Amino acid sequence: MIKELFQSVKSHFLKYASSLKVERHRFILILRILSVFWGRRKFGAYVSKKELTHMHIH
Repeated sequence: MIKELFQSVKSHFLKYASSLKVERHRFILILRILSVFWGRRKFGAYVSKKELTHMHIH
């Protein structure tokens, strides 16, 4: 349940960030704050590295 909710929030946030063309470092920071909020620090670091390599945020 929590994992599904996290995935949902993350996907909405990714769309939101892409549409705003948010600066990369700010995006990573916000993603990590979200991850810490969910108690998934390592997961957040993994997500920010893996997914941002496939995104076009500069």
